[in-house]
Amino acid sequence: MIEKFKQESPDKETPEQRLVRVTITHPRYPIHYEFPSLAEDWFVTKCGKKQSKVIKSTRMLAIRCEMVTCENGSEAVVRVAAVDRDLKVVLDNFVKPSLPVIDYKTDITGVTAEDLEKETLSVADIQKKLRRFLSKGTILVGHGLHYCLQVLKVDHARVIDTSLVFNYTGAYSSRTPSLLNLCKASFLFWMRSCEWRVLLTIAFTTLPLL
Repeated sequence: MIEKFKQESPDKETPEQRLVRVTITHPRYPIHYEFPSLAEDWFVTKCGKKQSKVIKSTRMLAIRCEMVTCENGSEAVVRVAAVDRDLKVVLDNFVKPSLPVIDYKTDITGVTAEDLEKETLSVADIQKKLRRFLSKGTILVGHGLHYCLQVLKVDHARVIDTSLVFNYTGAYSSRTPSLLNLCKASFLFWMRSCEWRVLLTIAFTTLPLL
């Protein structure tokens, strides 16, 4: 499917597909988006036979995950939210980590131990919730999106990663702009003063600025 995207003539692309192309042809894409998707607990979206229709689809879903540190040093997702291209929140759920948490990073995530006390949803449950939104042509959008897909164990072909789409002028290719700096440059306000859910809409609404 990725090769089909690369072979498609840029002259025939939709603006959305152009951003997908910018993402998947970035030098870092093969490194960030190489997932162990053959594992049983991974969800891989299927593209089907009508790939031309898939490429022309303009349906979008912006996603954001908040993560904590577990006792073994690994990171676990504890909150997942998503908005559609109309900026409507279609998903906002806490996730129960499978391991004890030693750092909730509350100043960043806004999540506390109390938030998760009665939660029972697992990553597998979130995968099931996402399936209804991930049609064959849906474009997943996010900043450093590979981190979200890694912890959610989701492998999806059509992605727009704003950390790969935007670059610093005159900077080395190894540097990628943070979401905070993108927001400051595009909207002239500090992201940290906003409700955490706005992180999703910011990641999505930077796209028309290209």
